[in-house]
Amino acid sequence: MAKNVIVTDEFGTQIGFTYPKRANGLVKNGRAEYVGDCEIRMLKGNKENCFDTHAPIGNIDTEVNIMSNVINFNAKEFSFDQSCENNAGSRMFIIGLDGKTTEILEIGDWGWNWSQIKCEKRLEKNTDYIFRFAMTGGYCDTGKEVSQLIIFNDEDWEGRYTYPLAKSAYPPVLSKEWDGGILRIYEIPFNAGEAQKTTFVFTAQSAVARFMPALDNQIYEDLKDMTYGQWWDKRNEASDNGNDASGNGSEFGGVIDLCGANIGAGALKDLLNNVPFIRAIDLSGANIYDDSGEVRSDSAEAVEAEIVEPKDEKTKPFMEMAVNDAMKVSCAALTEQIDAAPEGSPQRIAMQEVLESLKSQINSQSNQFECFEER
Repeated sequence: MAKNVIVTDEFGTQIGFTYPKRANGLVKNGRAEYVGDCEIRMLKGNKENCFDTHAPIGNIDTEVNIMSNVINFNAKEFSFDQSCENNAGSRMFIIGLDGKTTEILEIGDWGWNWSQIKCEKRLEKNTDYIFRFAMTGGYCDTGKEVSQLIIFNDEDWEGRYTYPLAKSAYPPVLSKEWDGGILRIYEIPFNAGEAQKTTFVFTAQSAVARFMPALDNQIYEDLKDMTYGQWWDKRNEASDNGNDASGNGSEFGGVIDLCGANIGAGALKDLLNNVPFIRAIDLSGANIYDDSGEVRSDSAEAVEAEIVEPKDEKTKPFMEMAVNDAMKVSCAALTEQIDAAPEGSPQRIAMQEVLESLKSQINSQSNQFECFEER
């Protein structure tokens, strides 16, 4: 589809071109009117904030000024930043909402890896632009994730502009429910200044984010509006309904789900010590920190777990393999996080202590099974 519709300002001066579908949307929303088969005229609008080059698009005049200067995300133009030693992510293809195959970039993981992709462009000097993209993900249950866009001119890193995307701290122009999460559309205004080149950088840590081209806003109209806050509330509600027992005082403990949790090393060790028999513990993506200076309860009651009681005494000996395997998987996952954490960091030290507690649990459980078999 070509940009073959002429766009003029309220005085009839040509300011650019746009797509027919975009033109229809502008007219439908009362932002423009048709003055010919292939020409629309932007209507006079509120000029408030039209000179704020770092505010979200919210008025007609801003849209008029940048109609022909929109830079849409293109995965082919981005590459993984080689200055990041532990980049995590991949280039992939999905079927977009328009039914077409779309190339996207997924970056980040649930561990400590700092991942980054970047693109350099040569733009017209002293010109206003809009950088437009769509994203999913970029958030984590711990609330400690990093997800952001950085734009800087030439090598002026100190003068960079940073847009925090985690928790939608920088507001998207659209936020929709999609595929179990939220799909956000961003339109970032900036000025190229006197730069020879402009660099765009996406970063992610402790979260997985997918970046893709943004389609015309009209294509998203049938999706339900959902803000980050609404998604967060919905997720917490589902989590609360899914966990209905505490495991404290149970002989066989339970499945402790700490995936993506933010938990202190001391509190986790208390949990391991107070629940006498844990079948499995999921620590994938968990942020384990040094809480030695915090006042905490020595009870595991605050951590909810799914309790699985054996149906009869005959089933107990057959649980040994499942228990040991599950706990060993947890140890392996935690070991990977330790290896990824910075050497000598409080997080690494705290996780090493937790790993020792997990190993003690495995030995303790093995002894309990041996005693049971002897009985």
